[in-house]
Amino acid sequence: MPKLLRRRRQTKEQLQQQIDEMFAIMDGLEGGVYVTDMQTYEILRVNTYMEKFFGEDIIGKKCYEVFQEGQDKPCPFCTNDRLLIEGKPGPPVVWEFQNTRNGLWYHCIDRAIHWPDGRIVRIEIAIDITERKKSEEEIRLLSESAQKLLEIKEPDDRYDYILNRMLELTGAKVGYVGYIDEKTGYLVAPTLTRDVWEVCRVPGKNIVFKEFTGLWGWGLKNKKPILCNDIKNDKRSKPPPEGHIEIQNFLSVPCVIKDKIAGQIGLANKKGGFTEEDLRLVEKHAGLLTIAIEKHRAESQIMESEERYRGIFEGVADGVFISTPEGRFLSVNPAMVNIFGYDSIEEMLAIENIREDLYLNPEDRDKVMEIYEKDGFLKDYEVEFKKKDGTKINALLTSFAVKDEKGIPIIYEGIVKDITDKKRLEAQLIQAQKMESVGLLAGGIAHHFNNLLTAILGYASLLKEVLTEDSLLRTYVDTILHTSKRATTITSGLLTYSRRQTMKPMPVKLEDIVHDVEKILGEIIGEDIELRIFISPEETMVMADTAQIGQVLMNLCTNARDAMLEGGILIIRTELVELDEDYIRSRGFERPGRYMCISVTDTGVGMDKETRERIFEPFFTTKDVGKGTGLGLAMSYGIVKQHNGYITVYSERGKGTTFRIYLPAIERVIEVAEMPAPQPVIEGTETIIIAEDEEVVRDLSRKILEKHGYKVIVAEDGEDAIRKFNEHADSVQLVILDVVMPKKSGKDVYDEIRRIRPDIKALFISGYAPDAIYKIFILEPEIDFISKPFLPHDFLIKVREILDRI
Repeated sequence: MPKLLRRRRQTKEQLQQQIDEMFAIMDGLEGGVYVTDMQTYEILRVNTYMEKFFGEDIIGKKCYEVFQEGQDKPCPFCTNDRLLIEGKPGPPVVWEFQNTRNGLWYHCIDRAIHWPDGRIVRIEIAIDITERKKSEEEIRLLSESAQKLLEIKEPDDRYDYILNRMLELTGAKVGYVGYIDEKTGYLVAPTLTRDVWEVCRVPGKNIVFKEFTGLWGWGLKNKKPILCNDIKNDKRSKPPPEGHIEIQNFLSVPCVIKDKIAGQIGLANKKGGFTEEDLRLVEKHAGLLTIAIEKHRAESQIMESEERYRGIFEGVADGVFISTPEGRFLSVNPAMVNIFGYDSIEEMLAIENIREDLYLNPEDRDKVMEIYEKDGFLKDYEVEFKKKDGTKINALLTSFAVKDEKGIPIIYEGIVKDITDKKRLEAQLIQAQKMESVGLLAGGIAHHFNNLLTAILGYASLLKEVLTEDSLLRTYVDTILHTSKRATTITSGLLTYSRRQTMKPMPVKLEDIVHDVEKILGEIIGEDIELRIFISPEETMVMADTAQIGQVLMNLCTNARDAMLEGGILIIRTELVELDEDYIRSRGFERPGRYMCISVTDTGVGMDKETRERIFEPFFTTKDVGKGTGLGLAMSYGIVKQHNGYITVYSERGKGTTFRIYLPAIERVIEVAEMPAPQPVIEGTETIIIAEDEEVVRDLSRKILEKHGYKVIVAEDGEDAIRKFNEHADSVQLVILDVVMPKKSGKDVYDEIRRIRPDIKALFISGYAPDAIYKIFILEPEIDFISKPFLPHDFLIKVREILDRI
């Protein structure tokens, strides 16, 4: 009994450690991570980000009360019901929402998992995308406004449109849009809110203002925006003339062209007052007034004054251009230059053929021209462009043709919106989901493969028992057993890949891990890459999970191979190092001391500073879609951190790359206890039920037990097992149950049998790893379990141990 309690406690501690390590990693995210009970909605665990926004005392409170303003019951958009399939964890749910308590937007990934105490909980990762949402909305509004403005022919109509657009977006009641007359220097306001004229009683009302007075005048003189919600107490304000409409609050943004004041947008009387958000929105749209003013000034000479016309679009964040039907630019704005990676506006204007130099596929330009001929315009048409260096750009093209009196296009005016980052994120999300599916597939393959290995190992072991020492067949059997045991390492690797194995640190030498990886590196890196390995003479050990550190080493070597497409040298080196306080402080590490360092160096293409700073970010990759998930180095970083170690990178473009992994050295070599001698097999006479849907495993288990005196009753699925038990309930001492079976799972069969015989003993078997069995299939830690494939000797020892237990 103490052994069972100890095992149960250790399993719970391992699960809790796994969760603690996961949250240690999640604490570094710029987003929230929290766990809630799916029945009570109580918050069980949060990361640092959530504590910062919602307080450190939220554990135990209802999630909907903490995270949503005024919510006293579960949120209508809660994902709990969608996370479960027939009461079991299903696939993740990906969604977006706006938090009513802090007003931020989040991209959420929800998943149902098993908690250490056995209950199903919901874990949510919520990444802050507020700025992205704001930027997208601002870009949409700005593009929509610019498109409409470009289509308006009459100058006064353009000013009307700008004013009405600003009133609509800010909620102001009155306003004006004005421009500076270049000849007189006066402010001309061709558009005023109708309400102003209806209530204004100022004598000699005029739309031309010769003197710049009051707040609006101060803004024009100083070329600065104004946001004032307290007109009476602002020193820059002057009393309005008698009969003027009452002004409660005021916001204005100047329009500046080539450092000269050119016009102004003025808004007033917003209920509740103007906000910084209003000011930011109007400033973003100031480029529209720039467009209107410049088009007004240069309507008759647009083809003759390219330099002046270029300033039209300097307030617009997207690329704006004017081009000829033949494919040459007449004007581009600075954003256009930045998007396409050119050094100057002049360099872009020198492009002779847009079709060949800017379109990734020149045929796409032909399709664009066909649309121009048919419709006269394009709106949010997705195009693949290329930068000056050949890098692909995903963009939305909005443009229209300006035609002469005969209806023949003379120029094209348009906007290019860069959506490359958005497309990349979408592709990475799809790739991550694909890799998750591959992981599930890998776990399933390992499970079924373990069934086959059980039969191969079992029958080979039985055959070996009946062969004499000098039999030639014994050599063949030994080869089968040896090969099958090697095959079990493949299934173990698949289970690790599918995340159904947890970290199992033990004292190891790094050189042993290096030599294990070396055995398979030759087939991976290719003959054109020279492999050099240097092993430290010190035999200091580290506490590590051999499989996981091996996986990190394989990731680094694979990346090194991809960086040396034309061949090169790959160097792996281990050494004992002493990290002092100065080195720790300069690197941002935590603990000085003795570390074993393993470095991987290649002579490949290297990385620039921007790439080096992002390589450990999840989903960041420099490889093409389909050739890398962006998770390899992120997972490697997490594994090293779980080992209380550090990983660094040094690289320069064209000079190769070196990764260094530092793992804490063990101060003394831990003696590994000798393996105990094999226990002798003791025969029995008890009656045992075996429930296994795989026929070859079922027959093998029956033969092994019957050979050693046991009475065996076999069942081919869960319902058959319950039926056979009901028929022999008084005589059965032990049930052996496959965890995953048709009709009823092993756990369901066990629960039903215990209602009939609470004292029944049970042994579970499965091709999945023990960690997955206890975590995914909800088995109690004290339940006996043996993994497939198993040898007959181990199987018989386990059966006897359970039967002899009091």
